[in-house]
Amino acid sequence: RMERENSELKGRRSRYGGNAINTDFSPSQIAINYVVAKGCVPIPSIKNPKEADELIGCLGWGLTDDEVRMLDNAADMCDQGL
Repeated sequence: RMERENSELKGRRSRYGGNAINTDFSPSQIAINYVVAKGCVPIPSIKNPKEADELIGCLGWGLTDDEVRMLDNAADMCDQGL
């Protein structure tokens, strides 16, 4: 079963972009920079020092056009139930 699912995942990756997003950043940091890349201004909530550090980690970098396209494609896949 795992091999079949892995094969299906590889097929989806090749159809929807193929490359992996940099994993040096947390999902929250990627999400905030995705919002910025789409032309919006994120207004995150900060409740503790750990969240403040994570927000600071969003500064000084951005997603490439390919990474934004990959996230757009992933969102489309979710909408389609894939």
